[in-house]
Amino acid sequence: MALLNERFALMGMVADAKKAEGIPLTDATREASILAKTEGFEHAQSIHKVYQCIFIEAKLIQKGRII
Repeated sequence: MALLNERFALMGMVADAKKAEGIPLTDATREASILAKTEGFEHAQSIHKVYQCIFIEAKLIQKGRII
């Protein structure tokens, strides 16, 4: 949990960098590449879902929204 907290704490800086460089919030190719790495694990489907949730939450934080 501490690592996720650290990751999410960086989202403000990530958002600022993306904005400054004109990079879109979502990089579907990168997300697909990361999700492809979940294949082959015994619990691949569950791991895939967890990563999808991480992507969603990170983007929400980047947008300045808190759930």
